[in-house]
Amino acid sequence: RDRPHFQMKPFINRNQCLRFIALFLLLSFFQVQASELQNVSLQLKWKNAFQFAGFFIAREKGFYREQGLNVEIREIQSDTDVVEEVLSGRANYGISDSALVLDRMAGKPVVALAAILQHSPLALMTLASSGISHPQQLRGRKVMIFANKKTASLSAMLSANGVHNSDMQMLPHSFDLNDLIDGKVDAYEIYTSNQPFRMQQRGIPYHILLPQDYGFDFYGDLLFTSEQELNDHSERTRAFYQASLKGWRYAFKHIDEAVELILQKYNTQHFSKQHLEYEAATLKKLSGLDSGKFSQIDQDKVDAIANVFRVMRLQTEPYRLDNFIYREGQAYLNRQQKTFVQSHDIKIITTDSWAPFNIQDDNHRLSGIAIDYWNLIRRKTGIKSHFEITDAWLNVVESIKHKTADITISTGITEDRKKFALFSKPYASFPIAFATTIDQGFIASAADIGQRKIAVGKGYSAHLILQKNYPDLNFVLVDSTQQALQYVSEGKAFAAADILPVLAYKIGELGYSNVKISGATRFNFDVRVMVRDDYPELVAIINEAIDAISDTERQAIFNQWVAVKYENRADYSWLWKVVSALVLVLFILYFWNRTLNREIARRKRAEQKLQQIATTDLLTSIHNRYKLDTLIEQQMLLFKRYRRLFSIFYIDLDDFKQINDRYGHEIGDEVLIEFARLVQQHIRKADDFGRWGGEEFLIILPETTLEQAEKMALKLLAIINQHEFPQVGHITCSIGIAQVMPFDNAKTLIDRADQGLYQAKQHGKNRVEHIVAEAGLQSVNG
Repeated sequence: RDRPHFQMKPFINRNQCLRFIALFLLLSFFQVQASELQNVSLQLKWKNAFQFAGFFIAREKGFYREQGLNVEIREIQSDTDVVEEVLSGRANYGISDSALVLDRMAGKPVVALAAILQHSPLALMTLASSGISHPQQLRGRKVMIFANKKTASLSAMLSANGVHNSDMQMLPHSFDLNDLIDGKVDAYEIYTSNQPFRMQQRGIPYHILLPQDYGFDFYGDLLFTSEQELNDHSERTRAFYQASLKGWRYAFKHIDEAVELILQKYNTQHFSKQHLEYEAATLKKLSGLDSGKFSQIDQDKVDAIANVFRVMRLQTEPYRLDNFIYREGQAYLNRQQKTFVQSHDIKIITTDSWAPFNIQDDNHRLSGIAIDYWNLIRRKTGIKSHFEITDAWLNVVESIKHKTADITISTGITEDRKKFALFSKPYASFPIAFATTIDQGFIASAADIGQRKIAVGKGYSAHLILQKNYPDLNFVLVDSTQQALQYVSEGKAFAAADILPVLAYKIGELGYSNVKISGATRFNFDVRVMVRDDYPELVAIINEAIDAISDTERQAIFNQWVAVKYENRADYSWLWKVVSALVLVLFILYFWNRTLNREIARRKRAEQKLQQIATTDLLTSIHNRYKLDTLIEQQMLLFKRYRRLFSIFYIDLDDFKQINDRYGHEIGDEVLIEFARLVQQHIRKADDFGRWGGEEFLIILPETTLEQAEKMALKLLAIINQHEFPQVGHITCSIGIAQVMPFDNAKTLIDRADQGLYQAKQHGKNRVEHIVAEAGLQSVNG
């Protein structure tokens, strides 16, 4: 057909074209970025709900993407076996429950990564009108329960109270709560995070039979993977683990936001907002987040769960549970890497004159930053190694080049070295700095030095980096940093150059009163392990160990060597110079990159908060078990070195379960808080007081004999007996005492105090008891 004659206008104008191109480039960028992500999958154990909110958050907030992962989250289907999905490789990670322990007992190569729920929400529900409030009342009753390994905690609770499957009329689960409400069954298996909300909405009174109330405290949701995934992709597993836990902490902290996300994208069960909020509040209590135990898996608890399975004859063959629990700070090697480690004795070549990285201590042993990091790498991987010490750095380079040595543990990458060596990831990073005499001003840039002489170690990384970026500088090549500083002190050079901690350490060690750190460059020195170029397997092994080094371990090395204290010198003037110089450098770096320093400050605040969380019991605000373990070890060291005696109290509140049963857990928590406050008011400032777990507390009493401790314990009992606790009135406690003995370690000391506590309970409670040292020695010696 004929078209009308008119002038054609452009289909899109210039601005629209530019926007289109920009959008195309942006989409292309994200497509490229997505292609760089590793695709992994998580198999859930049930349908979407707040039960899996942490994983949804980790995906939607980009926590997985930050770790280089693209995660597919799969709901369970009717025929899905979660463990089989993971072991077959169809899924990389999965969610199970304490039945995972039984899978491991049966020889299945599963590894538990984290306990999302410290306590299982699995329980039996009865109608209040039925009068059934104890397991024994279920004899002859109709019970709707899954009779499989996943309900072992319920079966154990029933069996322990003399009720077996044959004593009840077992019915297959219908997933219809009306069967309980209409009286078709007398007891109904539930999750405490779900069905109680529905009963409350309908105003129907109910009773819950909870296994942990009868001594069967199982884990709830366990995040797990296979041994193959962990060993072949340890870095990926670590990334998934960290991002998932970050997602869960965010979800529990921002419940409203997580609930809205589920309502919008993941609400396949069609829960109401109020239902999801109830589920979130319940699961947060079960997660152990408030007690500081979130995600932790305790070997003793796993062993106790395994023993239940064994007693119930769900596993009759011998079993092993070693390597069942994932350890974040452990290096995981694949089969080839393990073979390499077992078949090689690594020869390390190093100098002993590059303080504080590698030096000889007073006992002629190597020590320093690099040595401490290597010891961590060695312990985490099982690498066998020995050292060769040389007096010149060039000998180190030539030995790696000609393969007469295997590695050196503290160096940096250069183009020349890459021709004959491989390099690990950096395990530390420091700026290259300048030291001058104290009469010189601030050095803002290496270019400000002009043609004045810079003393630097020949072939050192500082020399190579500066030479590459400032080829016109006037270098004076010396044999060591010590010689470089000497040149500056004597006026033979304007400045000495090296890594910041090396200069700071050497100025302090050599006692130069006329030398200071005057500036730092924008170039960082990344400290790495250099490896001969035919050992790529060794590089991968070392990188795995570097990834496994925790922030706590890194901080300990930093405190030891960078924040150095010289307590044995009478003259501390040099220390103030070093501190002043470091403050100056930090001041300089602040103005160089204010945004970066704000980020550093934010991270420090976060680290301090994490440190507080890691060492403080969140309910009572006193020390937690982790902190108590550390303090006891410190006292043990003081005792073994200086014979400084100390004693401990192991305290347990008498009949505390009755308080929880009668008044509820919230009142129970208030009693624990008040008890902690009361005790803290009546112990010495030198004493350390903390919560060991539940209603158990520990007090460490330095410089205290057994007789002195007994008097203090009796006084404390009297104070507690006289105190009026809110809501519950008077309570009592029992105390076991132990004094450290030469044969003790931390465990035997605590065990002896625990035995004293047990004896106090057996003799009527509200007592102080101790086990004599001879008995403790016999228990240690078997």
